[in-house]
Amino acid sequence: MSHTQYEFGSVLKFIEQVFGLPALSTMGKESTYTYGYTDSRANSLVDSFDFTQVPRRFTAVQAKYPAVHFLRERPSLKAPDDD
Repeated sequence: MSHTQYEFGSVLKFIEQVFGLPALSTMGKESTYTYGYTDSRANSLVDSFDFTQVPRRFTAVQAKYPAVHFLRERPSLKAPDDD
């Protein structure tokens, strides 16, 4: 259990750390838009994960419809928030 305080930039910091990417805040120093990136000051989420643990076995979940239903379903083309 982590007691670290996180912010939105923590997700970005975690991705940068895991994939070995440079921080957005350090890229393009010649740009006037480098300020405002929270990844440089944010705490990474890395301490919330245990990458050494063995993955659990897959467990199928009962569903109302078979998988083929979703493969053959036609799109409604309606906006999802129309109701």
